[in-house]
Amino acid sequence: MKAQLYFDHPEDKEVWEVTNKAKDLQLIIWHLNDWLKSELKWNDKLTSQEYDQLSKCQNKLFELMEENGCKQLF
Repeated sequence: MKAQLYFDHPEDKEVWEVTNKAKDLQLIIWHLNDWLKSELKWNDKLTSQEYDQLSKCQNKLFELMEENGCKQLF
């Protein structure tokens, strides 16, 4: 797919920057999700409290992705 985006006004600079960095942000979220999964599955040094906190973080990440229509990206 090819797309061209045009931003003509100075106030569009912030929108352009967000658009330009969207893929980078997706990769950051993907790596965070991957790290959470790995820690929960393989880190046997976690206390039960640490495990619960990481699990809450992962659940919140899934919830936010679902609310914003992004869960299918991962």
